[in-house]
Amino acid sequence: MLVARGTVYEIATVVHGVQLAEDEVKVTVDEVVIADAVLPVPTDEFFNVEEAFKSFVVWPRHLVGDVSNPPQIGQEGSPPPKKTHLSEDDPLGALDELAKIISDEPMNVHWDSTTFGRETQIPLYLHHQDVRELASGREEINITLIQLWMMYMFYVSNKKGFNDVYGFIDPSMTHERNKFDDIQTYITPYFGMGKEIYFLPYIHGCHWQLLVISIPENIAVWFCSLQKSPPSPLRHVVDCSLATHMMLSGRSTATAKKLAWVALKCNRQMGSYDCGYYVMFWMMTIIRAHYTTGWETVIFRDLIGVLQFQRSQFNL
Repeated sequence: MLVARGTVYEIATVVHGVQLAEDEVKVTVDEVVIADAVLPVPTDEFFNVEEAFKSFVVWPRHLVGDVSNPPQIGQEGSPPPKKTHLSEDDPLGALDELAKIISDEPMNVHWDSTTFGRETQIPLYLHHQDVRELASGREEINITLIQLWMMYMFYVSNKKGFNDVYGFIDPSMTHERNKFDDIQTYITPYFGMGKEIYFLPYIHGCHWQLLVISIPENIAVWFCSLQKSPPSPLRHVVDCSLATHMMLSGRSTATAKKLAWVALKCNRQMGSYDCGYYVMFWMMTIIRAHYTTGWETVIFRDLIGVLQFQRSQFNL
């Protein structure tokens, strides 16, 4: 899918003081096609295509093509994407195998629109670098990997019969660099899907945190492996979105209690990369144990080592 048009600088070897890898190229975004498409190589300054307009950014070489003959994905009559089956007996070996399979071309992952409560207008590409980082267990988890894990948790939840219990809010849509109105426009109608619990992984800087919103209990449970408080912008947009949802559904907000925010004591990270793994682990534990209430009694044992082996046990 075409997300932007721009200019390629083939001879450039550095972008913003950072050396380009062999499979990367320097480009400028001259025309925005899909404004909220996440950049394949986000930076602290630019997260999506709109923010990178008229700026230099890094782009994977295999995702750059001639706009006069762009690659066509999912056209009528085209063969369906081949399903990749990986070993469940050797999870780390399966990740290595997957990385080799997509080394030349990233995998376009399709998801049901009900997974994140929105249409799949923006493609989700899994790159071999993502898989390598996941397999190492010593790298920071990026948004793509969290999205994939949430898709898997969506599958697990539905298989257990929890279709109406757990909802999953797309972290790429609630990123701290996104505009308040855009986040609220996405979250507000999603609350109308009638789930009891909503998972909202949130990346603040390079640190992953998890917000679990319980609609029946009117409580927002905050998980942070650094024991930090939820950022004020996140609290504001969630509170406003929930209030707007109540008004649109005909419920009075005058007498309604405000959403109670509670920081839960949870696993504390020891390294600089653990936070993403913990977010994955917390969601998995909540769903498998069918937690919906009694958050103060929830026990999250430190099973990061186990999680790193379990996370690859799903086929794409």
